[in-house]
Amino acid sequence: MTAAEPYATSALTIWVASPEGDAPVVVVSGELDMATATVLGRHLSGVVRGDTDVIVDISDVTFIDSSGLRALIDARRQSEDRGRTLTLRRPARNVSRVLAITGLDGVFAIEP
Repeated sequence: MTAAEPYATSALTIWVASPEGDAPVVVVSGELDMATATVLGRHLSGVVRGDTDVIVDISDVTFIDSSGLRALIDARRQSEDRGRTLTLRRPARNVSRVLAITGLDGVFAIEP
C-alpha cells in the first residue's frame, strides 16, 4: 500500500482526495482504535513525507481511542519536523469531545 492507494476494511476506510491548493486531503472514516491505528499511521506517514501541508478529514470517524490519537499525533510531529502543518478537518462531535478532554484541541490545527 502506498499513500495514494485507498485502504478499506469493515472498520476503517482511508483515501486521499484531490488536493486543495497544494495540500492533499486524507479522508478517514470508521473506527480509529488499536486494530486500525497502525494502518492509519503508515498511511499518514507516507503522505506527510511530501513537501506540502496535509489535511486529515475526520468528519466520518465514529470512534477514536488513544491508539488513534497516537497515530494522529505522530503524523503531526512528522509533518512539523518537515516544516509543514497537519490540520484536522471537521472532527465529528464525539471525536471533538475526545480532543477537548485530552487537551489536543489546543495542539492540532482544527478546521470546523
